[in-house]
Amino acid sequence: MPSFSNWCGEKFIEIASRGKLPMIVGGTGLYIQSVLYDYRFSDISGDAKYRRELELLAEREGAGVLYKMLEELDPETAGKIHPHNVRRVIWALEIYHFSGKMMHEYRKEQKEEMLYDAALVGLTLEREKLYARINQRVDKMIEQGLIAEVEKLLANICAVPSQSRRSATKSCMIILMGS
Repeated sequence: MPSFSNWCGEKFIEIASRGKLPMIVGGTGLYIQSVLYDYRFSDISGDAKYRRELELLAEREGAGVLYKMLEELDPETAGKIHPHNVRRVIWALEIYHFSGKMMHEYRKEQKEEMLYDAALVGLTLEREKLYARINQRVDKMIEQGLIAEVEKLLANICAVPSQSRRSATKSCMIILMGS
């Protein structure tokens, strides 16, 4: 994400210098915030070895163990992260491990004002409709061969699914493997 926000910053300047209005359309809230605010992701680059240790711990003993670690170190941040969101829990633990600061302290050090004069427009959808769309998308992915792709992955574990299918692929693998 640091390279994304840096790239966008460069593009904003380039586009504005031509007298045009730069726009970001789509993406998650975090991606948009990383561009508009002073999010310093590169300060905490992490360590693949430490991250892997945490991932293995979660695999062996469950996500709850990592969440409990976070609750003990930084209850404020833990209260904002779902206990099963292993990726975010690990990220919060990494920030503490490498900076000595709790995530909420680290965030407070960052500027809260926008880097650009920007107007934000957000679209929301009723949860029921959102889930219906997600279910339709999953059905379509299955029709387009998701199960066959996952079976092939399981047979040849070195193949990596495309980014757009990773989450669905992982869920499908869990179902096919029976765990």
